[in-house]
Amino acid sequence: MINIIQYPQDTHFVKPLFLIGVGITIHEIISYPLDRIVTRMIAKSPYQIQSFSEQLKQIKLAESFKGLYKGFRTSFDRSIIQNLSFYFCFQYFFLRYGLEFNSGTRIEVNDQPYLKYCENAKFHGIAFGSAILSTVFSQPSNVVNLKLQCEQLGLPPKKYWDNMKHLEEIMDYHNKKFKIAFTPGFKSKVLLIYCQFVAEITIFQEFLYQQGYLFMNKSVFRDGQQKNSHFIGALGTSILVPIVFHPLNFLQKRYMMRKLQNMKLLTPQEMLKQDISKFSNLYCGLGTEVFRYSTRSMLIFYLIWNSANQTTNQFLQNQYIQYKEELIEVEYLDLKIGEYVFLIKSEFQQNLIDPYCSGLIVSKIGINQLNILKVQFILMVKELQKHKLLWLILGWKQQMLQIR
Repeated sequence: MINIIQYPQDTHFVKPLFLIGVGITIHEIISYPLDRIVTRMIAKSPYQIQSFSEQLKQIKLAESFKGLYKGFRTSFDRSIIQNLSFYFCFQYFFLRYGLEFNSGTRIEVNDQPYLKYCENAKFHGIAFGSAILSTVFSQPSNVVNLKLQCEQLGLPPKKYWDNMKHLEEIMDYHNKKFKIAFTPGFKSKVLLIYCQFVAEITIFQEFLYQQGYLFMNKSVFRDGQQKNSHFIGALGTSILVPIVFHPLNFLQKRYMMRKLQNMKLLTPQEMLKQDISKFSNLYCGLGTEVFRYSTRSMLIFYLIWNSANQTTNQFLQNQYIQYKEELIEVEYLDLKIGEYVFLIKSEFQQNLIDPYCSGLIVSKIGINQLNILKVQFILMVKELQKHKLLWLILGWKQQMLQIR
């Protein structure tokens, strides 16, 4: 279930993009050697089964430890493009609409139930569009990277631009077909990235919800409990997603290798039937893939989350300052009403300015924009003046208390 409540967007893209660049750089430096080893294992499976240690020993003997980073730059390009696409999907939904798949506070869709289906369609549409754009722009680097990883050991290293000339060699090998740089495994890659986008966002949100931490609402815990719920969500996401989608990743790489080698191609369904007889083949290199994926997922989720959280805190603090200034301008409040307003302001500050608040608390009463809360807050004070009634909005339930 997706909430339609507006969320303050981070209009400064420099910091998030910088964080993505830092996260991807660290991720690739740590885990790229594992990717090359696993790719070579997949290339030889099922014809020649080799363990991780055997592949590592062969690369070390033929190319020394530098050989583990062969094709690093093309992999870095691919990862940057894919993670920028993911950030767009994350930014658009989490920072604009605030996904609450399990929130029990969905009020506005009771009167307009079609909104739920529209927003879910938009979510999957944007995720699918992001996956297509990501694959279109990253596929040439992906093709070159796969060729570099699987070529004969011991070949002298080349510069980055020399590596990109591999595209020309591949096209010449395939009768100068330009589309060979994009088509190998394109559909399966789009499907893989789309499933990962949707699964990552859904699982991440589910872990936050199970920890009592709704993305658009403050935590139900107090006194600093469950402060690391976003860390737990990122960790759970980084472990579950590769376990579920590793077989698809395995088949996609196998299909691309066969395509680039101009071998007789099998459809993904035929490849699946062929490999299902040896189920372990589908999970070839799973442990290293989980580690590689975990470093990426943990870094990206954690960095973007904290960036968005800091932006939200500053936004809420600025809004509270504006509320405070306007409340001061309200005149002719008697002493009794003033005491209640003071309590409201104190509780408002205590509950709203929460360093672990990641969204608009107003979602619990179904208000679409924060400025509506601002207007209602001022009107509430004027209502106190006229009718001496207190609308206790801090519990986000409309309760009327008669002031004696």
